[in-house]
Amino acid sequence: MINALQVRLVNWFDETLYQRRGEWYQAALALTWLLSGLLLLRILPEMAYRAMPPDVYWQSVMAWGAITEPPILAAIALAVVLAGYAKSVAWSVLEIGRLPQILILSSGVPLAWAMTTYDPNFYVEQFHATDRLLAVIFLVGSVAHPCFLPLLITQLYLIMGQFEVPLTNANIDKQLGFELLTLAMVPPVLKIARIRLRPQDFLLATLVVIGTFYLKPGLGKLVINWVAWEQPAFLFPHAVYQNGWLGWLSEDMQARLYRFMAAGAVPMTVATIVTELGVILLAVRRRSAIILLFACTALHLGIFVSAGIFFWKWIAIDLTMAAYLWRMNEQTKLQCFSLPTGALAAFAMLALMPIYKAPANLAWYDTPLTPRYSIEFVGTSGTTYQVPPYRLAPFDISFAQGMLFFADPRPHLTAGLGGVVDLQLCLDVQQISNFEQYQTLLDQHGVTQLEPERRDDFKRLLKNYIAAGPPSSLVMDYIPQAPQHIWTGRNGDRPVFDWQEPIETIRLRRSDGLIINDICQSIDEAVVFEIPGSDVANPQIASRPQPGGEPATIR
Repeated sequence: MINALQVRLVNWFDETLYQRRGEWYQAALALTWLLSGLLLLRILPEMAYRAMPPDVYWQSVMAWGAITEPPILAAIALAVVLAGYAKSVAWSVLEIGRLPQILILSSGVPLAWAMTTYDPNFYVEQFHATDRLLAVIFLVGSVAHPCFLPLLITQLYLIMGQFEVPLTNANIDKQLGFELLTLAMVPPVLKIARIRLRPQDFLLATLVVIGTFYLKPGLGKLVINWVAWEQPAFLFPHAVYQNGWLGWLSEDMQARLYRFMAAGAVPMTVATIVTELGVILLAVRRRSAIILLFACTALHLGIFVSAGIFFWKWIAIDLTMAAYLWRMNEQTKLQCFSLPTGALAAFAMLALMPIYKAPANLAWYDTPLTPRYSIEFVGTSGTTYQVPPYRLAPFDISFAQGMLFFADPRPHLTAGLGGVVDLQLCLDVQQISNFEQYQTLLDQHGVTQLEPERRDDFKRLLKNYIAAGPPSSLVMDYIPQAPQHIWTGRNGDRPVFDWQEPIETIRLRRSDGLIINDICQSIDEAVVFEIPGSDVANPQIASRPQPGGEPATIR
């Protein structure tokens, strides 16, 4: 028996180390080219997003207003070059299969849907109809030929960039889609440089990119010993308290759901860390890869149920890749999935992580304490109206995340939904049971993040929201909007503001909620700032405010 094992071991080494060493080398070289191209090409659209002058977003056609900017010119130049090699870089000629086009559909369609069906931008008073139409045209064109892909990516980044003015925004839900679109642009560029790729090479690079987006959060959780201290059940009552998630449920039912989630905390944390770390094995076996992609989908659905955060764009990618792997041909399966290629993919993920800034860390501890910021409009009748985050679309994610500390002069202990990165602070917060203990800890460890300039921009945003009037668009009334990334609803019994009457005062109120008796209850609240009625233009504004200036007043 020992001799038989020795023979099998020698035969395996002979096959893998000698007969297949050329294939290993080619796979490693192709993976290096693909990932290097991804890191290089993503610089241009990222610049279009981060370095675009704010006045571009005030134009009726953002693409035209930004056409002289270097990132846009570079994208146009790349599109022209690809068009010049139209026949030699067509998808059908690249010999890497249909996966790039599948990625364009699974990544580009969700992004284009979200980027073309958002509410009109009330801050700049623009609908940007031409920009929305261009995104759709470039998406259809990209499926047909790679030359449209640089234009599609840049246009989507441009549309997304407007929501950074005047506030910053988190776009974690969109980033994986952008990375896969950029990866799909690499093979045509390499073809011009006469670098040949195989279907298994591009598939391996795709698995590496997807895996990196899950592996990085998993490693981050592993470093902070997340499984030992995490309480994922805290997310549910916080989501109810902060964003009105499942607010139609009775308090008794909310408490029952919280207790159910708390009882399953250990399986939930273990399943999360196993799934996120398990993606390092994506390229070892095809069936294992499919199971891991379904596990990632289940992870996102669990987050949605517990916190109302819906990574539907990532789910679309995971399920599409699972279907692709299920139906892939036998030859590509044998060439892509093996222990050596799995090790190569794992090494690529780990090597890519220190220099690849796109994946978010997503590693923190959840606590029973969370801040909630509520926007209140007080009418001339004295009625106080609430403005839920979903009513402030397309800026709703900034409000739904509850990260408005830049407008708050008071100290705080935790971030939105109760997250902290310091373990000792997490343990201290878990000991809070009354206001006195909360105040003592706040005095000792509270942090203030007031930024007066951003607070002024925030005030201007709220004033423009009132002045712009109710959003209306006959076109958008007949086109279904994309699902929200963070689902929000109304909080409490106060009526929702719908321009029922002129507004006398705008208030931003912070309430700190603590989980008591299995539901989140307010233990401290205060008005952070007020805008008097004399500074609010209630009717429609007569002229558009200039970038960086004060809102226009009535003539």
